[in-house]
Amino acid sequence: MKLKIILLLLFILCVSFNCAGSPSTVETESPAASQNTPEQQKPSEESAASKTPIPADSPLAKIKEGMGRGQVMDILGPPKDQEIYTTGKQWIPFYFGSDVVRWVVYYKGLGQIHFSDGRVMEVIYDPTEDGYR
Repeated sequence: MKLKIILLLLFILCVSFNCAGSPSTVETESPAASQNTPEQQKPSEESAASKTPIPADSPLAKIKEGMGRGQVMDILGPPKDQEIYTTGKQWIPFYFGSDVVRWVVYYKGLGQIHFSDGRVMEVIYDPTEDGYR
C-alpha cells in the first residue's frame, strides 16, 4: 500500500515538473500576430516633429540640453501652456533617485521643451505647435 502511494506521489511530481518546465507547453506568439499593422508602423506626429532639425535662426536653437528652467525662461519668455506628469520611476520601491517628475512647456509656433529634475532633457521643434497641450 505504501509503495502505491509513493509511486503515485512520484508520478504526480514528475508530471507537474514536466508540465511546468517543458518548453513544448509554453505558448509562443504566432508569426502572423507578431507582424505590425500599418497603424503601428506609422511614426507618431510627436516623433516626426522631434526629428525635425531646429533652424539656426529659431529661438529654440539657443536652448541646450542641461540648461535650467530660469535660463530657458530668460531666453524664450513664459510658455503658452505647461504640463507636469510623473514618470514610472515614482512607483519603483526604494527608488530614491531623480527623474520622478517631468515638466513640459509649450511655445506657440516653436515647439516643446521637456524638463527633468529642473534641467532641459529634450527640445522638440514643431512650427505647427498651437501652444496648448
